[in-house]
Amino acid sequence: MRRLVGGLLLAAALTGCASSRSWSYTPEPRGAIDPLANVSVIVLPFEDRRLNENSNFIMIYLVPLVPFGWATYHTPEGVQRHVNSGLWQFRPADDFARAVAQELENARIFRETFVGNRASDADYVLLGEIASTKYEGKIISYGLSAYGPLLWLFGFPASTTSNELTLTLKLAKTPSTPPIWTHTIRGEASAVSWIYAIQPDFTYDQLLKQGLREAITSLAATARTLK
Repeated sequence: MRRLVGGLLLAAALTGCASSRSWSYTPEPRGAIDPLANVSVIVLPFEDRRLNENSNFIMIYLVPLVPFGWATYHTPEGVQRHVNSGLWQFRPADDFARAVAQELENARIFRETFVGNRASDADYVLLGEIASTKYEGKIISYGLSAYGPLLWLFGFPASTTSNELTLTLKLAKTPSTPPIWTHTIRGEASAVSWIYAIQPDFTYDQLLKQGLREAITSLAATARTLK
């Protein structure tokens, strides 16, 4: 009985129901150079095109002979509990837009880049479409039900998680005109956690930053042609 209780306590500790995560993005330092294009760009709130589907079968790990419990979230910010963390303070449409605007402003691609809601406030608009922020996670019980977590004490992996990001950026004269530049960011990060080394299961800020490096290089080439 004590082993059963111990296993359940370990599993409860892993899921981190009291440990929240918040969006935190640090842009590259501002460049001390002249802008590539003497135009202003407004970044509008991004359009959310993600699937509105979330499924949670984490507690299935308690069923004997079932090797793990799992969860798949397409809108993970609306979920109270994730595999390695609790509630997320994350608003993709706004958070992504602000991060992109900060990176472009500091990269000195345009004279001015800022976030707003009125396309008429700038010479050009940058639009974003969020296709995926898919989250997948598993708690591994090795088919031993509530006793499975006891194996974690002996170095067996406790969980696996993955984040997927797919985001398309478009630069246009107005929201209704054809884009003059388009770039799609795709990234994925996965991790294996041990009870002694729980890995972050929120990495969308890192995925965006990685993807923006290539996006900024591509956009810079287009910016040089703008007037």
